[in-house]
Order: sequence, then C-alpha cells, then structure tokens
Amino acid sequence: MFNVFCIVLLLLSAALFVLRHAFPVPFFARHCFWWGGGLAAVFVLCQLWFWLKPSPVPFSPNESAAVRDAVQRVLDGVSESEGFATPVSAAVVHLVSDSTDEATAVVRREIADREGWTLVNGSPAVAFVKSLAKTLYEASSVDEYLRPGARVGIDVVFYGVLNHVSTEGGISRASLTLTAYDTRRGVDLFKGDVNGEFPRVRTAVGRAVVAKSRSSRIWIFAVFALLLPWISAPLSLRVLSRRSNGASALALGVLVALDAVAGLVLFYGIASHGAAVLSILAVCLVYDLVCCEFLSRRAVR
Repeated sequence: MFNVFCIVLLLLSAALFVLRHAFPVPFFARHCFWWGGGLAAVFVLCQLWFWLKPSPVPFSPNESAAVRDAVQRVLDGVSESEGFATPVSAAVVHLVSDSTDEATAVVRREIADREGWTLVNGSPAVAFVKSLAKTLYEASSVDEYLRPGARVGIDVVFYGVLNHVSTEGGISRASLTLTAYDTRRGVDLFKGDVNGEFPRVRTAVGRAVVAKSRSSRIWIFAVFALLLPWISAPLSLRVLSRRSNGASALALGVLVALDAVAGLVLFYGIASHGAAVLSILAVCLVYDLVCCEFLSRRAVR
C-alpha cells in the first residue's frame, strides 16, 4: 500500500510539472494547483479511511450456531412447502450486509449437508449464464430457444439480507430475511424474516445460567467436580463399607451422573458434542475413582 501511495504522488508531481510548463503561470496558479491539491487530498483521505475503518468482527461459535438455527428453519419450511420434491440443486446469492461472508457460508453448508440437495458452487449469476449458454447451444427445438431458463440446472435460488447478529445475556440471536425462489415453477418456496437462537433456553433459571461468561461456568464446573467426592464422602464411605463391587459401581455412577447433570445445566447444547462430553466424563470418572479409593483406605486405617 505504501508503494502505491508513493507511485501516485510521483504521478501527480509529474502531471503538475508538465502543466506548469504547458500553461501560463496565472492559469496554473488559479486552476491546476487547486485541482491537483484537491485530488491529492482526496487520495490521502481515502487511504486514511481504508486504514482506520474498523474491521468486521467475526461471529462467535454461538452466533454462528444462531445463524445455523435460523437457516435450518428456512430449509425445513422449504421442504414442507406444497409441491416441493427432491432432488434439487440450489444456489446461494451473497447475503446483503454480510460483511464477513460467514452467514452466507452457513447457508451454503446447511444446503450441502441436506440429503437430496446439491449446492451449486460459485456465483449463481455465473453458473446461470454458463448453463444458459450451454442450453441455447444444445437446443434442438424452437420451444427450447424460447424457454431456456427451465434447463439451466439451478432449481432453487436463495437470496436475502442478514439483519443482525448479536449476543446478549449469554444468548446469541440472529435475524435474516431470506427468499427461496423455485426457478422450475416460478414461485417463492419461502419468503420472510426468520430468527435463530443459541442456546435455546426456555426457563428463567437457564437464562440466568447462560448469562454468566463461559470462563466463569468452566470454573464453576471444575470446582464442583473437584469438591463433589469430598462433600459426598460420608455417603460414599457407607456404600463402600459394604465391600461390594456393585455398591462401589453404584457410588461411582452416582458421582459421574451428578457431574453430567452439572455440565448439562451449565453448558446448554453441550450434549451435541459427544466426543467432548465423553472425554470430560472419563476424566471425572478417573478422578472420582481415585478419591473414593483414597477415602476407603483412609477409613480402614
């Protein structure tokens, strides 16, 4: 960018030098100097604006999930619309106001992941023109020349506006205005505003929990999991005193179950991350087992 700036300044200087020698001094002083200075000032201001303007803020994972929730509602509505049938090919026009391209990417991923849907990659306009040219070239009748749009290979076109994405009180929300247009029948399969939310919390207690920051909830869960075996030591020792493998397994199962309940309460939507949940529960199981073994041996002494 600095090199471009220097080149432009050199070109302006050269132009001013030529004008200075090509026109009389009064003309140059009254017109060329001010025009040249004005252009240089505009260029500098444009560069400052590009350098100082705020960069688009990427979505958080929860905000992306909220957009995905909204898009899934749209696709469910399209699938349930009258006369709709798969397989279909779909193209997505870049959403207006989607400065980071993330919302548009979510729409494309959700379409690609749906059974019976085929995503048309790239720009829908380019794909349409290419398919149209191929259709006209291969047309074998007058009717195909007159109605080439029916065979361009794009069954549904999605377009719209990203209204807003925000996170407040620990809940991420997304609002989109989307239209799904069926090119085969010339009708809108879906048109209107749609909202998404993540996590979907319906209770006042749940909303109070997610209002806490993720780091705070992680610390709360860690402290709970660490203290649980020691807080429940009296009950655990009574069970372990029976010297029964079944009773010991029951005690460990109850402790791990309490850890799981705490995790579900503190982290809405964590159940969808199966590998992470199993890993955390495995760590809790090993820790509870070590604590119970320590308490049992100490009680024997």
